[in-house]
Amino acid sequence: MADHESVNGRSSERTSERKVAGVSRQELERRWKLVRDHLRAHQIDALVFCSTDSLNSSGTIRWFRDEAPGYRSVIIFHADGPMTLVEHGSHGAHRTSDGNEPFHRGVGEIHNVGQFPAIDYTQSYEAKVVIDVLAKRGYKRLAVTGMNVWPHQFASMFTAAMEGRVELVDVTEFIDHCKAVKSAEELDMCRGAVAMQDAVWQAILDNIKPGMRDIDVDAIIQNASMLRGSTHGTIMVGSAAPGAPAPILQPYHGGRRFGQGDYLSILVESAGPGGWVAEVARTIVFGRANSELQDAFAKVCDAQMYTANLLKPGAAPAEVFAKYNDYAASIGLPRETRIHSHGQGLDIVERPLIRFDETMPLAANMFLAVHPGYHSKSCFAFVCDNTIIGADGASPWMHTTPQKIYEL
Repeated sequence: MADHESVNGRSSERTSERKVAGVSRQELERRWKLVRDHLRAHQIDALVFCSTDSLNSSGTIRWFRDEAPGYRSVIIFHADGPMTLVEHGSHGAHRTSDGNEPFHRGVGEIHNVGQFPAIDYTQSYEAKVVIDVLAKRGYKRLAVTGMNVWPHQFASMFTAAMEGRVELVDVTEFIDHCKAVKSAEELDMCRGAVAMQDAVWQAILDNIKPGMRDIDVDAIIQNASMLRGSTHGTIMVGSAAPGAPAPILQPYHGGRRFGQGDYLSILVESAGPGGWVAEVARTIVFGRANSELQDAFAKVCDAQMYTANLLKPGAAPAEVFAKYNDYAASIGLPRETRIHSHGQGLDIVERPLIRFDETMPLAANMFLAVHPGYHSKSCFAFVCDNTIIGADGASPWMHTTPQKIYEL
């Protein structure tokens, strides 16, 4: 075994300690078999897909590889034989692998390109490699997944090169379902993310104090998350005085300094070890919560439980969404127009969505976040927890952080 291997084009010692967390080879083999069986059953030679540049939305690549791409990457998943990987690195470099390298499990050949997301003229580099590899293999029937979110240059070059020579089959629905229904090992990873977030919430309570800025709370969350194995995710904090809304905001809007009497809405959506995402949201008040906030928080918790009671195997998300909106209106909450519940896993938002346009039925072993909210000119209330759908319906809320307004 060699002493070093390439990671995103750079040399790195080959040691198991470098990886914070991940799934077993057995779990990866389970996933690969699911997909290869599907490709062979439909006489498809390979599956082609491309990641985005964001860790928050590159879950398909990570589902196949258990690796987080630092830059965009492309996979050719062959029906027979190990994967071909095109990733960032020394432009034009190419090497083969036995599929057992710790950072390239299941990968048989690696092509490196010097593509940078903000440099227009580099956007064709991956496509040229992929088109060349496929031409040499002589494939006639290819599957694609997530094509609508591929970068424009890659998608346009790829489809133009395949037109008239190769039949393309969209298997996005199949891949989405494979990701949505978790294995026992994957559910354990989801539970690990939930446990990490409960510990992070305790770190918030232990360290937050009047006089801080919203972004200081972001820093507490990020530090506590990374110390517990997180590598990325979303953190949103918003503060306000009583009588004004305090919606969750991105860190670059975190300059407000909060004081005694103010309240904060806090969302912890940092990924747990191995990149598995959960999310928890609660409210903190420095003093006593006013009656409007108390009433609104009670209503969103009520609406959250109403949704959970509808999450059963076989349920149609569009019907659940319609029922939720009718119930929300009946208790004085606004009708949802974006999303209030959705699947999670290696993507922050993955299918199924509990929404009007979702077609994937709910199934056992799906992992969902449920987060109804209330927003008025004088108040913001928000709650979020995760659940696993079992044979009889949703599990109790997985987060152990009490569902309450924290009055400090």
